[in-house]
Amino acid sequence: MHTKCTGVFIKIKHTLYLFILLLIVTLTACSQTQAKTLESGQIAEAGEVNKLLEASETAYDAGDFDEAVDLAGQALQLAPSGFMVREAYEQAVLGKAGNKYLQNLPQDRYRLSPEDFLLQQAAGVDYFILDVREPDEFAGC
Repeated sequence: MHTKCTGVFIKIKHTLYLFILLLIVTLTACSQTQAKTLESGQIAEAGEVNKLLEASETAYDAGDFDEAVDLAGQALQLAPSGFMVREAYEQAVLGKAGNKYLQNLPQDRYRLSPEDFLLQQAAGVDYFILDVREPDEFAGC
C-alpha cells in the first residue's frame, strides 16, 4: 500500500514538473515574440502612438472632442490591437456623442410655462407642486 501511494505521488510530481517546464517555455516564447516586434522598427511607432494619445487626452480635457477623436483615431491606425489606444478612442467618441446630445437639449426641457400649466390643469392633469424656494427667495413674491 505504501509503495502504491509513493508511485502516485511520483507521477503527480513529474506531471507538475512537466507543467512548470511547459509554462516556462511558453512564457519565454511570448517574451521573445514581443521583443522581436519591438526590434522591427515599432519603437518609433510606439513613441508616436504615445504622443498622439497624450494629445488626444489634452484635447478631450479641453472639451475639443472632434480633435480628441481624430488624434485617437490616428493612434488606433498605428496600433490597432492596443488596448489603451482602443480605450482612448472609445472614450473620445463617447465624449463627442455625449457633448453633442447635451448641446442639442432644449433650454426649457425641464420647465413648464405658466400658460401650459394652466391649460393642462384645466384639461384635468393633476400636479403635485413642491415649493423648493429658499426663505430669501420669498421676498420677490
